[in-house]
Amino acid sequence: MQAGHRTQPRKGPNFPERSAIKARQSGHRISFDTIWGYTVVYPLLMADLKTTQERVHSWTQAVFENDLLGPTSLKERGSRFIEEAIELAQALDFSREEIIRVVDWVLSRPKGSAPQEVSGTLVTLLSLCNLLGIDASAELDQELARIETPEVMARIRNRQSEKNKILGLTGPTRP
Repeated sequence: MQAGHRTQPRKGPNFPERSAIKARQSGHRISFDTIWGYTVVYPLLMADLKTTQERVHSWTQAVFENDLLGPTSLKERGSRFIEEAIELAQALDFSREEIIRVVDWVLSRPKGSAPQEVSGTLVTLLSLCNLLGIDASAELDQELARIETPEVMARIRNRQSEKNKILGLTGPTRP
């Protein structure tokens, strides 16, 4: 099955066991958990996630080191995250009105803490990937391989500079 290919919801007897066998055959360490009466199989990704985060940090440094905002701009990285989340919602056929309704609801609530919101974002994204039948790990590997090529890095660097101007992100805004 190709990465990102949608599949039918995974149901039926022995699904957790079949998932565990498949994960182990792929070389993943796995763990079981029970959430609301459902058995969930998931790879133990923490070491891989840390390594991937370091890899992304190195890439960000290389691509944006000469950018006026630099690779550590909180406003620029935050804006990029919002952009990607909206693009994902758009890919899932959410309307502008539905997206704005969510934005309004979120901004009407008290501000959360960044670490808790990061963990909630990761859990929610992985849950959405499960629902869609998307292998998040494979998609991430594929995307990192794509964006690490010199021609794509140059294209991203140029495009981001233009986006920063359009979004009014100018000058250093480091955390």
